[in-house]
Amino acid sequence: MDPPPPVLATQESVDVLTKLVKSLHVKLDKLFSSSATRVVLVGSTEKDTPEETSKNDEEVLRTIIETTKDKDLKEAYAAGTITHARFPANNPPGPRFFKRDLMPSELEQERSARMEARKKNFTAGCLRWGVRDCCSMEAPAIKLSPNVDQEMDTLSPIERLPRELVWKIIDFVPEAVLNLMATSPALQWRVLEYARQPLTIPILDRVGISRSNSINTRMWVWMYVPKRLSTLFELRLIVRERPPTMTRTIKRLFHEVPFHLYRYELDANMDGSPTIDYLRGIFGNHLGYFWVNGPSYNNLMSPYVIRLLDGMKIRRLEMMIDDLSEEIASQILERIKKHACEQLILTIRNVAASKNAVQFLHDLSSAVRSIRIIQSEVAGISEDANFLFGIQDGDWARVILEMFSRKVDKLLIDTHYKGYLTKGGVDFLREKLPSLGEKVWFDTDCIAYENDMNYVRDGLSVAFDADDQRLRMKNSSRTEELFRS
Repeated sequence: MDPPPPVLATQESVDVLTKLVKSLHVKLDKLFSSSATRVVLVGSTEKDTPEETSKNDEEVLRTIIETTKDKDLKEAYAAGTITHARFPANNPPGPRFFKRDLMPSELEQERSARMEARKKNFTAGCLRWGVRDCCSMEAPAIKLSPNVDQEMDTLSPIERLPRELVWKIIDFVPEAVLNLMATSPALQWRVLEYARQPLTIPILDRVGISRSNSINTRMWVWMYVPKRLSTLFELRLIVRERPPTMTRTIKRLFHEVPFHLYRYELDANMDGSPTIDYLRGIFGNHLGYFWVNGPSYNNLMSPYVIRLLDGMKIRRLEMMIDDLSEEIASQILERIKKHACEQLILTIRNVAASKNAVQFLHDLSSAVRSIRIIQSEVAGISEDANFLFGIQDGDWARVILEMFSRKVDKLLIDTHYKGYLTKGGVDFLREKLPSLGEKVWFDTDCIAYENDMNYVRDGLSVAFDADDQRLRMKNSSRTEELFRS
């Protein structure tokens, strides 16, 4: 290939080069005129053989001495009193690092930045702007060569560990990823590899979704990450390629979050598999808590959310439903079983299929271990009515006893209608629940008594607070246990 034709230099670029050469002479003169006995030169790479490296170093040293035009230095060099050596000795030839491959989105950023730098340099009449001045990449700039396994003789014992063992260390101590990356280039490469892999540990504490507007495919997504895992989470956001269709980035917020969590927010268009696949890669296969914000059950049952959650294990599921129909009840049970949920938080208003409401609660009690029911106010129903889950004047004591006889061992009921459980119903539960032993953890709104009550009998702790209008019936070994524990 023929060399490019020469280009006339501008006077400004010549002045800059002249100034640089003079500055170098001044620095070298000061360096060699001082009392220093050692000079370190950084940036001269090894050649193919030690002999070629030594010959090249000798030539570099000679050139530096000649450049100084210092008579004493020249005489000392000619006498052989100025020597050179490499540190560390016997380093393998060639550079050990290279710039990582850019992702498609970053290549596009680099092209745009190159064009912008070219325009600015043309306007200025000199080479004043570079690509880095016009573009900032999100990802780390360098990484270890992928041939790290072939360089074992230069690595420390921890760097020689198989990749899978290094990844297992990260599984156990994910908050230490930055320390690992700072330890050595080899471990930096292993961490970056790990961040690109599917998650093997739960990293998200909770995730929530809500429709962003009237467009069914656009939704808000909230992600809460424990602070100790936030570094790993953000590293995964950097190294995983964001799809071109996902025009908005995930932002970290610094308000309205528990002290041990960071909150991240995304307004995303779910109409497309790239965005869904990207979010699935971030979520992993385990979610501690997933909730659907707003009264519309369609948020959970939209095809995009179903695909997003497909195959995931969700420990705690929360949803709000205005009108519970038989179809929705059936779909909720299906979702619970598919995601192996352990806890369900259900905010309910109306129940269209009230005749099957009891059976639905029994089915829920066979599917999960913990249930929280939040009964909202319903127009036309008196506040002191015996009303819950669409049923008026129900025998809720027997329903609750049947629920505890199944899989569920924790039941929390917050209701606008505190008269749903009568005094006779509470007395019935006080008599029957002790036979279930440690399975019992029951907490509810209640106005069955006028005075406080607090006792332990047959292993069952019963406490009624007349001021708070709260009834708690729990096995004596579980009185300090919280609902979400």
